[in-house]
Amino acid sequence: MTRKYKPVKPKAPRGRMLRAARLRAEGLSLREIAAELQVHHSTVAADLAKWEAEQAKVSVLPVGFPPRAGGGNPTPESDSAGAAVIQMKRPA
Repeated sequence: MTRKYKPVKPKAPRGRMLRAARLRAEGLSLREIAAELQVHHSTVAADLAKWEAEQAKVSVLPVGFPPRAGGGNPTPESDSAGAAVIQMKRPA
């Protein structure tokens, strides 16, 4: 037996996840975000859970963060947690 329908692929899941995260940061509920993005609220919950899991792997250093002992700039290789390190630049 063969399928007679094409599998549905999610439309731009990364973009939807980013929009959901921004709307959540603005204080909208899951159902309000779902209405805005025209998806089910469980899709929004799954997107936000995935977003938070991905963001947990990234460490953001505040401006003026002192260098680590031993000198030099922190690098992903020197990070014991294995997370990527992002340095923020001061505004000009």
